[in-house]
Amino acid sequence: MEHKVLNRKFGLITGGACLFIAGYQQVGHHHFSMVLAIVGIVLVLVALTVPVVLNRLRMVWTKIGDILGVINTSIILFLVFFLVISPIGLIMRLLGKQGLELKTKPGDTYWKPTKPAANSSLEQQF
Repeated sequence: MEHKVLNRKFGLITGGACLFIAGYQQVGHHHFSMVLAIVGIVLVLVALTVPVVLNRLRMVWTKIGDILGVINTSIILFLVFFLVISPIGLIMRLLGKQGLELKTKPGDTYWKPTKPAANSSLEQQF
């Protein structure tokens, strides 16, 4: 039953998108894509009458989407790292700034001493 609902949603959304694009081309660019309109009509009609037929197409579409998602994520992370994070790090090095205080003298520790807060009590924390 769940596959039937998923297939119906897939067919209606994909077919509706095809019909929308074909209509937009007709209105906006005065060019009607008959193939796109036919695909949209067929998808909508199949989704309304026998959605089980769309199961394989939906599964292939989902796999393609998963693969494209992995590729897009890799590209976006690559661009963010090399266009945002790396230049910030280079600018900080040129200015002599250090985000982490990792340089210590031998025998020192990374722990920093803190002063206890005034009136600190564990009985009434809030």
